[in-house]
Amino acid sequence: MKNIITLMVVLLTIASCKVGPNYQEPEEKTPQTFRYTNNATDSIINLNWWELFKDPTLDTLIKTALKQNKNLLIAASRIEQARANVKFNKADMGPKIGAQAGAGVSNQFLGLPTDSNFESYSAAGTFNWELDFWGKFRRSTEAAKADMLGSFYGKRAIEIALISEVATNYFELLDYKARLAISESTLALRDSTLQIIQSRFDEGYTHIIDVNQAEIQKGITQASVPRFKRFIAFTEHNINLLLGKNMDSVVTIKSLLDYNMPDSIPTGIPSEILRRRPDILQTEQFYRAQNARIGVAQAMRFPSISLTGLLGVGSTDLSNLVSNGLGWSAGVSLLGPVFEWGKNARRVDIERELTKQYLLDYENTVLTALLEVDNSLIELSTYKEELIANEMKMKAARNAKTALLSRGYQLSGSD
Repeated sequence: MKNIITLMVVLLTIASCKVGPNYQEPEEKTPQTFRYTNNATDSIINLNWWELFKDPTLDTLIKTALKQNKNLLIAASRIEQARANVKFNKADMGPKIGAQAGAGVSNQFLGLPTDSNFESYSAAGTFNWELDFWGKFRRSTEAAKADMLGSFYGKRAIEIALISEVATNYFELLDYKARLAISESTLALRDSTLQIIQSRFDEGYTHIIDVNQAEIQKGITQASVPRFKRFIAFTEHNINLLLGKNMDSVVTIKSLLDYNMPDSIPTGIPSEILRRRPDILQTEQFYRAQNARIGVAQAMRFPSISLTGLLGVGSTDLSNLVSNGLGWSAGVSLLGPVFEWGKNARRVDIERELTKQYLLDYENTVLTALLEVDNSLIELSTYKEELIANEMKMKAARNAKTALLSRGYQLSGSD
């Protein structure tokens, strides 16, 4: 009982000893509100935001991309790799049990040659346990766990970016299809206008310059048709790549005029960004992993302590291998650096500087996230103002067209 208690005290002492700095969360330095916020307290991240458009085609494209996109599948594989790496590092904390066997023959006795041959046979089980006295293995496992969480957040970041890319390309596709339809209808009008002007020129009612101008207008519109066809093909190819599919056409059932835009988009508050954006959470976990590696480097400056054991049999005759009884040995070994010209100290310095870099990367990611939100808010605000102005301009143009038609004016395709 005394030996058991002594062993438990030793193990508890070992478990409590862990060199290196413990992780401290980075200090938050975010404003209370965004510069262009609408003072909303909710966030669009709470929603499957693409469902606001109520478009089954877009829903299908996004669901397919989330299942088949190659970058997303790679990210999922990295999570499994990181999970295995955690178990790989954690395995160093336990004892290692193995087996060994050997057979040999020699004509030497005490290093001198003889006239007889000596045979030897052995089989044994081995035991080796490097005690994690300085926390090297625990720090390494801590880093591996943080890397695993980082890979999980990395996958989430790819998912969010993927959804955005699919939606963006989808609406660009609708836009190019609408532009192509307008170009084709305009081309038909300008072709008719050119025929009318050509006929008037043939009868001597107009000048050749009018014909040339009509041909130029037709040429401009005619050149836009293949350009928009090209843009449509490129956008369809982008969508298929995001979906992890071969290049093919993308069937759409709606036009841009079929969508009702929401009156407002919830933005949340800056402090929520630090808790929700996966790119921020990912860089924070990478910083945490690197912080743990300082402890690994510091532990390598101290000697390693190992318990070793051997239990087996041996004989000079294979038939009597198990007849001589069991042999055993046990011991403690200590192995540590004495003088390596500062190599181990420099290793710690390297890890500390890397940790500073990861912290700066985290802080820069936070700033970038806040910048992106503020940029999006000002874009929403100014685009609404542009939309109001364009609607007023379109209304005035329609009124002018109605007035001209009521006075008997004939409008050409260019009008």
